[in-house]
Parts: sequence; C-alpha cells; structure tokens
Amino acid sequence: MSDLKVQVQCALRNPIVVSMNEYRGQKRLDARHHYTGDDGELHPTKKGISVPLDAAMELVIALEGVEASPDNTKTLVQVAIDVREPVHISVAPYKNVLRLDVRHYYEEGGSMQPGSKGINLPWAERQALLNALYQVLAEPVA
Repeated sequence: MSDLKVQVQCALRNPIVVSMNEYRGQKRLDARHHYTGDDGELHPTKKGISVPLDAAMELVIALEGVEASPDNTKTLVQVAIDVREPVHISVAPYKNVLRLDVRHYYEEGGSMQPGSKGINLPWAERQALLNALYQVLAEPVA
C-alpha cells in the first residue's frame, strides 16, 4: 500500500488530503478534510469520502465529466460506484462562490438526501483535486 498523501489546499476550508488506505481488508481511495492540531500536524476529520480502490476511476471519470450549469443552478450527478451509500457530485453556488461537493447520500422518505460525510471545495479547485487523485492512483499498490 502506498504511503503517498497528496494535499489539496482549499482557499475557504481546511485542506483535503487524498490517500490510499485499507479498511476491513479492502483497499480504498480516501479524500478527506484535515485540520491542523495543536501539535502543528494535519489530522483527519469525519468529513470525507472513501471508495473501494477498484471503483476509484469511476469517481475520477465523474469528476472530470461534471459541468457547472451556465445559469448557476445546481448540477447533481450520481457516481456509478457500488458502495453502501451512493456517491453524488454536485456543483452549486453558495455565498456567491461556485462550489464542488462530493458526498455520500442516503434514502429517506423515498428521496435521496445528502449525508454529512463528504468533501466541499470551490469549483476553481476541481483540477487540483483531480491532479491529487491521479497522483495517488498512479502509485503502485502493494
């Protein structure tokens, strides 16, 4: 397993760290907001997404394909990944800033609702996130 962790600096939030990890014997791609602790080190928050490594390219392809709406209305795309909670990507304005949101959704009352776990960053930083994902995925997996 690669020890590579790539940091995406977010202008308006804590940085996102992209890495590979293992959970219950399954290799996973993880993109998670981190905060700087009292020790000066980055520590993970609960805000993030984790997908099986063998499905990670589906996430990357969806991130590459999602587009911002010309009239600044919300764009929502479901990612074709077989996980317990579906992953959706949305692009929507928030406080006059176009934002990219990648989040697990859950079903409630017959409709899909956004969960609390996910990453959120300005749309302009999407390419930096994609570059980090590609860099981590290019690492050899042990």
